[in-house]
Amino acid sequence: MKQTRKRRILIVDDSEMNREILTGILEDEYDIVEAEDGKKAIAIMEEGLSSFSIVLLDITMPELDGFGVLQVMQQRNWLKELPVIIISAETSNEYIGHAYEMGVSDYFSRPFDARIVNTRVRNTIALFERDYIDQVTGGGNRKEFIRRVSRSLKEMTAKTITCPYCGVRVQAGSTTRIVDTATGAIKYQIHKCPECFMPVIIGLDGKIIPQSQLLPYEDVRFLPPNVEKLYNECRKCFLNECYHSVIMVSRTLLMYIAVDKGADVGKRFVEYIDFLEVNGYIGSQNKAWVDKIRKIGNKYTHEMEMATQEDADKVIVFIKQLLGNLYEMPHLAEEEEA
Repeated sequence: MKQTRKRRILIVDDSEMNREILTGILEDEYDIVEAEDGKKAIAIMEEGLSSFSIVLLDITMPELDGFGVLQVMQQRNWLKELPVIIISAETSNEYIGHAYEMGVSDYFSRPFDARIVNTRVRNTIALFERDYIDQVTGGGNRKEFIRRVSRSLKEMTAKTITCPYCGVRVQAGSTTRIVDTATGAIKYQIHKCPECFMPVIIGLDGKIIPQSQLLPYEDVRFLPPNVEKLYNECRKCFLNECYHSVIMVSRTLLMYIAVDKGADVGKRFVEYIDFLEVNGYIGSQNKAWVDKIRKIGNKYTHEMEMATQEDADKVIVFIKQLLGNLYEMPHLAEEEEA
């Protein structure tokens, strides 16, 4: 006689005793996986959502409570894939009603009644699966086929990543593919972080591509954080044709460079430039460039005139060269000596 594989249940409860009681009630009929908090439950579902038949979810938990888990499941459309029964000692209509509004299938309260737990788990799984199982053959119907194909496509395009902006490990679905116009080959994919909604760029090797690598002009390595941030801001402004902003930000960047090299905070722009010149950070061959930035900045600050692409380009080219001379080249020289 063919032995059917047990369905799998994820029990999420911060109380070890509650998990043990539910496991004792259900383990004869189901395979049980336990999670002691909401964050672990999300991680488990990320790794194998399709392997579970149902989730039993406690609401009151530290860090990420049951409502927080439900919110994540809503955002990722997991509630269409997996039914949830909530566990709660709270029985107020408002509390339970909020859970139903978030998409749960049922609830049962503590203390647990083994008969009620078994019946509601069995009925919820059966009702959820009825939409996907052919009642004559017992196999998957057309709706189940479509669901499996959709899931496979999602798994192909979804990646579990650590978002470089918010630092949260998330499953980000691919929203945009960037292709080479000459060959039609995919160059990289842009994913949207479901936590902070920032665009995360993933290369074909599965690694995150820093956004700076896609900006005009080259990266400069070994920059202090504030200097690097302002340099990339200049590049972003140029990309978006904000040429006036390029010039204004570059002036601020020169001031940050001077402070990083030892100048006092709170000086005027001209005093920072004098500091860089006197201390040899700007050589005589670059003095004309600094004077040009000073004049261009004054021009667009005090006159009603639009900044040009040509002026913005000249400013960034100089800034890039200066940063390379002050930070990248000395660091490379030290590595060679070592």
